[in-house]
Amino acid sequence: MNTKSKLLLIPVLVLALLAAACTPASNSILALDAIADACSAGAILVTALGSTNTIPPALATAVAMYLTDVSQAIPQVAAEVESTDPLATQITKIIAILSPYLTQNIPGLPPAVQALITTVESLIQNFITQLQQANTAVAHTGALTAAPLKLSSSDKRELSSIVKKANATVAMLQPILEKKK
Repeated sequence: MNTKSKLLLIPVLVLALLAAACTPASNSILALDAIADACSAGAILVTALGSTNTIPPALATAVAMYLTDVSQAIPQVAAEVESTDPLATQITKIIAILSPYLTQNIPGLPPAVQALITTVESLIQNFITQLQQANTAVAHTGALTAAPLKLSSSDKRELSSIVKKANATVAMLQPILEKKK
């Protein structure tokens, strides 16, 4: 990898690490935002590495597919957070939406790309763990039909922003996925 490529990786990896560090267990919206940020950073990374042929097209496509899938799951999660389903149902549905993205095995990835995929997986796992803990608390209080989450207008704006970010990530990755066709 040449110096220019290495320099390009530094801000992307810093963004991913900051996203991983900024996910307090008490704030699901921030956790979802961190997943979206890591996917955006991954899109920038895989686009840059793919356009310079630093990684083979097949690997760029595999990573782009994973990041696209995760990014497309984010609006589904946001919709469920805003739904009127009981809290336990919301948690169960969100876990079902995100669980498929916990373990990705894409052999042959350069360390920087693998680190980014691992970061996305870790952020998803942290979010799921938060939800499982909340679900356990709901079950222990006997409030299995607890009311859905109450979102402030600020929370709703943040969710909307996260969905827009996820959609932008999907759009950024489309050229890589279209090369596959």
